[in-house]
Amino acid sequence: MSVVAPLIYYYNVWDAQRFPFLSNSIFYVNKTTGVSDIYPQSYVLNSDNSLNYTRLEEIGPPRYPATGGLQYVFINFSVTAAITHVILYHGKDLGKSLLREWTKLRGGKVLADDKVDIHMRLMSAYDEVPTSWYYTIYAIGIILNIIVAYVNHSQLPWWGVLFAIGMSSVLSLPLNFISAVTGTSFGLNVVAEMICGFVFEGYPVANIYFKTLGFNTMNQAGVMAMDLKIGHYLKVPPRIVFWNQMIGTVIGCIFNYIVNDTIIENKKDILLGKGNNVWSGASFQTINSAAITWGAIGPMAMFGPRSMYHIVLWAFVIGFFLPLPTWLLHKRFPTVGFDNVNIPMVITGLSFMPGGNSSYVTVSFVIMLFSQWYLKQRHRAWFVKHNYLISAALDSGTSLMAFFLAMAVEGGQSGKSYPFPTWFGNTDSQMKDYCCAECPPETYGD
Repeated sequence: MSVVAPLIYYYNVWDAQRFPFLSNSIFYVNKTTGVSDIYPQSYVLNSDNSLNYTRLEEIGPPRYPATGGLQYVFINFSVTAAITHVILYHGKDLGKSLLREWTKLRGGKVLADDKVDIHMRLMSAYDEVPTSWYYTIYAIGIILNIIVAYVNHSQLPWWGVLFAIGMSSVLSLPLNFISAVTGTSFGLNVVAEMICGFVFEGYPVANIYFKTLGFNTMNQAGVMAMDLKIGHYLKVPPRIVFWNQMIGTVIGCIFNYIVNDTIIENKKDILLGKGNNVWSGASFQTINSAAITWGAIGPMAMFGPRSMYHIVLWAFVIGFFLPLPTWLLHKRFPTVGFDNVNIPMVITGLSFMPGGNSSYVTVSFVIMLFSQWYLKQRHRAWFVKHNYLISAALDSGTSLMAFFLAMAVEGGQSGKSYPFPTWFGNTDSQMKDYCCAECPPETYGD
């Protein structure tokens, strides 16, 4: 992304130089003056948040900054590439697992696996969580989501809720398979937005609900499996892990709702703008932009054959074929190591450039090289003993430091903040990314 995106901007692909290089917002170009500005979504939406096609025809569909359009392309590549990758490299294991589960569901006898490791043998002393418990929670979750969708007038019917959850449930297996192997997660947000855009075109709020269900169903399945895996290694009884997950979910839902509602009610003006060192509405703006483009405008109008962004939809199709070259090379040269090249993970890395601070990518990469390559290869005993403890310390230390800065430096306790000293790297220029920093004010996009 750091190489391709500047080239997209430099060569003015998608008319990129009219808009900021980095932004979570969507834009339009005034047909009379030729000046770009934030897309007036309230103008093209009716009072019930449905699309006003007459006004859309008047101002045209929204436009993306260079990084916004390119990020969609890479994300779409990675999702379908992950499906092909799992089938090619792990299809047999996946098939055996599905067959075992199908046999258990039908009440058949499952043969013991000869490759049971020491952890599995030790955990066999505890009772497993009955499959019926998971089905019960699954059914309760579906019912609650249908109720929420209707109570909040989401414009998403009950079968839309079932569709979103069902789609995510099916795709969670191959995508979480990749996450388990690599530690890199894949979001279903764009896939969900696209499908909902085709089915419920013109309804952005319904698109947000569909996307949330599609993304979180897969994500929560992966997180739950990760918790169970940690409990497995720590020899915590599975039923204890299960109930702690349920209790934590309920508590988390309550407090997350309270915190988010409080922030939106009290910091709405900052969340709608560029934010500051404490508050940022980047994630909200991203969700909003996606709801307008995929939900209100629709996939065909935004990304269809006649659109300048048609590659975004084609990326889903192209992604299916991207793992094939390395797989064929592995079959031809099995000892070279082509099977270690994980194309979905590579493409996901290409998409890492959000409309905000992305320095965490560089820091994570440096730590990864030092830990997983240097220490693991040269000092394996030290790595086994200390690596994961240090990893936990870095995570917890970062969280504690963020809390300390918010309370002591940014005014969380006293209300008085102490701004960071100004230097050439954090200029007060209106264009933080330095693109169009010397352009006339009337050409500013964000």
